[in-house]
Amino acid sequence: MRLASRMCDIKAMGYGIVREFEHSKNQSGEPVKYARYRFAEETDER
Repeated sequence: MRLASRMCDIKAMGYGIVREFEHSKNQSGEPVKYARYRFAEETDER
């Protein structure tokens, strides 16, 4: 399964998950976009 599916499942279990979109370049120098996931801290919005 895709990572986004797993994150959705974890969020449904009640865990706070924060998704942040990032931009970078791959090894060929082409621009790429991706999401970075992390567990929310108590001060983060859920």
